[in-house]
Amino acid sequence: MNVDNLADSAVFAGYLFYAVFDVFSVMYFANEIKLKSEELFYNLYQSSWIEQTLKCKKILIIFGERLKQPHVLVVLKMYPLTLETFNKILNSAYNMFKILQNLKW
Repeated sequence: MNVDNLADSAVFAGYLFYAVFDVFSVMYFANEIKLKSEELFYNLYQSSWIEQTLKCKKILIIFGERLKQPHVLVVLKMYPLTLETFNKILNSAYNMFKILQNLKW
């Protein structure tokens, strides 16, 4: 193997690692936002909201209704940023790589 090819391969491997890590970190933290927002409704329910005044109870009930739907970061109003999406991206990239490898002469 040529030294230039080895150096090029190392650069490409480093870039690939950086790109995958970059996408993974964004998807991971977006997934964490979704999971934490799902816990908010349960935490509100576990609080001492029964002992509050009537006005405060009404506000908490409205707030609780808002918390029933988890917050999810979405790209182009179409793709949710979750670890499942990251997994789909990696699978699609690997499938494309295998197709291109099979087309190689």
